[in-house]
Amino acid sequence: NGASHFFQLGATAYDEGDVHSVYYGVHYRIPNGGGFFADRAVISVPSQDNGGEMLAGNVLTVKLYEWNDADEDMNAQDTERTIVAIGIYEFTGSEPAPNTTPSTQEVQLLGITAGEAPALKDDTDYILMVEFDSPGDNINMPLAITRDYDYTGNFVLGEQVPEVSANSTFIKTGSTDTEFNFGGLGYRYVPVARLYITTSDPTPVREIAGLNSITLGPNPASDYIQMEITAEEPLGDSHLVLFDANGFAVKYFQVHLGTFDSVQMPLADVPSGQYYLGLKTASGQQFQPVQIIK
Repeated sequence: NGASHFFQLGATAYDEGDVHSVYYGVHYRIPNGGGFFADRAVISVPSQDNGGEMLAGNVLTVKLYEWNDADEDMNAQDTERTIVAIGIYEFTGSEPAPNTTPSTQEVQLLGITAGEAPALKDDTDYILMVEFDSPGDNINMPLAITRDYDYTGNFVLGEQVPEVSANSTFIKTGSTDTEFNFGGLGYRYVPVARLYITTSDPTPVREIAGLNSITLGPNPASDYIQMEITAEEPLGDSHLVLFDANGFAVKYFQVHLGTFDSVQMPLADVPSGQYYLGLKTASGQQFQPVQIIK
């Protein structure tokens, strides 16, 4: 049947010594003449790992890449894809247990260069990827997989996109290489990673409510960067995630923010390059470019 269920990656999915992180996603193709914007992603995650470790308070990230398979090998090297949008999801503890039927969670997607909902190009391939960086060597997040027709990339919220194969899946485990390998899970199963699109720019309803200003300095940064915020009401428990230019999360910070606050983040172990700092609160998210020069 087409019902969704959780699937635990086997021990052989990880090389010895690997942190049990996982990256997975689905290939989509946008048709001509659509005038579409990326709106949000629908994923499905459990409340705990397969050993009962609660995941509440951790975050995962969802990334949308434009993909140009220049060498036509159906794998997505870092030189063939461009990050266009990111969303951050915080585990709440209310998600279903791994041995139950999955439910779905929505993750808003936001452009990283100007904070807009990114316009999608006609006749173009995109990859929606979920990144879970395991907080421990033995913490494995089970994947939600499905054979439902509308999760194979054929349909997205009220808008049609051309059919893609059931072998539309990309999965990468543990490895630090940046290639996403194309393949399938067998039996027409794909990960629950669904792209929602819209014909109007949904940006105005996606910004952090009550956030008046956010400034970063020094920028370019070297050993640290300081974030200062002003808000109409306390922002509360929040997450900061530093992404590299390819969309990979490289640092996580948990902070509690008031109405006027300042947070300093150490960067001594982060190499030179272009980065993006994402702020995730209970009411939204925002991304700011950061340049690091050593």
